[in-house]
Amino acid sequence: AAGTVLVAFLPPAVTAAALAAEARRESIDREAFERAVDRARKTRQAFADNTVIPGLAAAACPVLHWNGEAVAAVALISPDRELARASHPAAISLRALCDRLSKEFGAQQLKAAA
Repeated sequence: AAGTVLVAFLPPAVTAAALAAEARRESIDREAFERAVDRARKTRQAFADNTVIPGLAAAACPVLHWNGEAVAAVALISPDRELARASHPAAISLRALCDRLSKEFGAQQLKAAA
């Protein structure tokens, strides 16, 4: 989840080497990953269900700089599989926190989640 939001909000030149290394180590469904990155760009959230790490779910949001690029990704990890849903109270609070931090870093016009 954290990697997805970083890929969504960092320039490809910054993420290309890490993505290539990951692709050499792991089998990646590129279409599914691109859909997750696109969704993260729209909602400023990414999720991982228990298929990534058995027994755990994750939610992540970016902290954005004035230029719209990520300066950090903040993630929550839990055995609560419902955390992998945007409607989970912890995921909602996480996004509110990261949006507040983004505004403090000068991010402009944070749109509502799609």
